[in-house]
Amino acid sequence: MSHPQTALPTFSRVIGGELPLSPDEAELWLAGKENDLSSLASVCELWGGEGKVCWLRYGRSALGAALGLCNIQSTSRVALPAYQCVAVVNKISSYTRNWTTYGLDEFLIPDSREFLELARTAHAVITCVYFGSRRIESRLQECVDDLRNLQDIPWIIEDRVMCFPDLSCLIGAEERCDFALLSFRKHYPVPDGALLVACSERAREALGDQSRACSFGRLDAQLAIRKKVRAKVKRHAWLSASPFVDDPLWNARNESVVSEMYLDSIADSKAIDFLPGTTASARYILERDLVCDAHDVRRWSRVVVDGVRSIDRLNMTVNVEDCCGIGVPLLVANRDAFKAVAAENGIFLPVHWPRYDENQVCLSVQFWYMREVTVPIASGGSEDDIVFLLDMVARFCRELTEFQDS
Repeated sequence: MSHPQTALPTFSRVIGGELPLSPDEAELWLAGKENDLSSLASVCELWGGEGKVCWLRYGRSALGAALGLCNIQSTSRVALPAYQCVAVVNKISSYTRNWTTYGLDEFLIPDSREFLELARTAHAVITCVYFGSRRIESRLQECVDDLRNLQDIPWIIEDRVMCFPDLSCLIGAEERCDFALLSFRKHYPVPDGALLVACSERAREALGDQSRACSFGRLDAQLAIRKKVRAKVKRHAWLSASPFVDDPLWNARNESVVSEMYLDSIADSKAIDFLPGTTASARYILERDLVCDAHDVRRWSRVVVDGVRSIDRLNMTVNVEDCCGIGVPLLVANRDAFKAVAAENGIFLPVHWPRYDENQVCLSVQFWYMREVTVPIASGGSEDDIVFLLDMVARFCRELTEFQDS
């Protein structure tokens, strides 16, 4: 006796998930031409040029490279903010286990007192501009200004991976840190691409000839790129036909997860920290209008923040409002239920850092780990997508409130 199959969900619109690449775009990486060194030089020139900038594979690669250049040893003390990506902690731990966290408030703004106290004994301090917030940048500037009075100033590494990497993003950062880390695959459909920028004189001296190092011999690293590109191509094929049937054989979600796991295994290795990013990703970035893209990201972020604030809700807050980066973070009381309802309607909202070490995290950010979900913002998004998303969020809030009241 046959049993009727449950119909798969069908969406009229899809928001979030793997950023797609068309087959023509994918040829940049799949053609196997990795000898266009002029593209590497050109993308580095945009952010400061040879001797100041390295084009690397991943944001965590840039972090590892910076830690190495700061001469972090197994006993060196490193301070970092309490709200943190597991991949960042893993990378730091590959250099030293002697790391500790300083507190943040509910808006992810550093506690100035804790920052200065830990900086007195740290060899290096990691800072982070969450979601591209200028308010957070302002506090970081104040914190670093206080360090100028210390006899031994620690190395300052500013993590800007969550910020949109436009040409003006380093204004201010160059005055307060030794190294700045930028990422492109968080913002564009490229499988790799990050920048390590030496901002201070001592950082440029430490960087030395590393900025000219080029080696493309890692077959496993190249395989990680190809796996990720193929996942993006399959995602593009699925998004090219509407309506979208949420079939795991076609939506590329499995390929995306598998390729990301393989990429993680490569990116976590210290051995590739100075491996250059692909020339294909460099060429892709060179063809973008970064100024216009940054304007779009900031504008759509503002629309999302204003839209969410206008919703009559009791179970959601927006604690970082001046966003210009990977998206707009929402803090949702019943995150799992919220994500499930959103996914049923074709909206896939990422949770960036779902795990934490209870012994290291400060109480003020525990709810970020438990409640954060981010509305992704891409430069190629449309107003229709934003309107659709806000309508859905308003509906989700009503449904969840009604469910909790019943």
